[in-house]
Amino acid sequence: RTGRPRTATATAATRHPAFTTYLSGPLIMSEEGASEVSRHIAKALQLKEAGNEHFKKGNYRDAMVAYHEIYMWVNGFSEGSTGGGRMPGSTTRPVSAEDMKTIKELKVVHHSNLAMCHLKLGNMEKARDNCTKALMIDPNNVKCLFRRGKCYSQLGALDEAKADLTQVLAQQPDNRDAIREMQTLRSRLASHKKKEQKKFAGFFEKLNADEADGPQAAASANSHASAADAASATGVDATSKSQTQGTANPDLAAECQEYDIGEALGPAQAFEPMDATLTS
Repeated sequence: RTGRPRTATATAATRHPAFTTYLSGPLIMSEEGASEVSRHIAKALQLKEAGNEHFKKGNYRDAMVAYHEIYMWVNGFSEGSTGGGRMPGSTTRPVSAEDMKTIKELKVVHHSNLAMCHLKLGNMEKARDNCTKALMIDPNNVKCLFRRGKCYSQLGALDEAKADLTQVLAQQPDNRDAIREMQTLRSRLASHKKKEQKKFAGFFEKLNADEADGPQAAASANSHASAADAASATGVDATSKSQTQGTANPDLAAECQEYDIGEALGPAQAFEPMDATLTS
């Protein structure tokens, strides 16, 4: 392996004790003698600085690669006693409270800076999700609250955006970016409210009109039903009258007589009984 430089640029990463331990070499202590957690923290800080340099140059995808690797170096640790080493069956290595604080900060950096890169690339859903993961570690992180508020606003979740920006302004009332974003958001909320009121007003007007038309429609239906009943009754009377007139029709009587058999009936004759003589 090639030797590591004994000096480094005075950045936030190199000022961290773990980074100094990692790069200083034999002047302080050998790399092999450095604790595992110190080496991991130092590497994560180095990746953070590399990602920041890519971001400043607009190389957002390269920055994302560096930020993503941060998590690989700080995952697998938990706060606990460092004297006895890893407990049997444990999936994490215990570290001191101070080291765990640094590890959590680096995890927030990982998610927060990834979110910023996704914002620049227009990936609003991924940016929002990374902010949410960071806020699960640090619920009051102003940067993540602000960035997630912007994501919610772009995604149309105006109430959620307002909630996040309100938290930002509660912590930093003079935050100009948050004030500007909140003013824009309030304008959008007012416009959205007017649209909703107009939509529901039209709905209620239609509902009232339907209720008003109900009695008229019922009266019209009853009128049509009465007219239909009258027409039906008229048809029955006409049929009955036609049948009655048909019976008195002379042509119909003559036709019936044509098929009559036997003698025609003459005038009625009086019935007179004959005398009968009884013989003894």
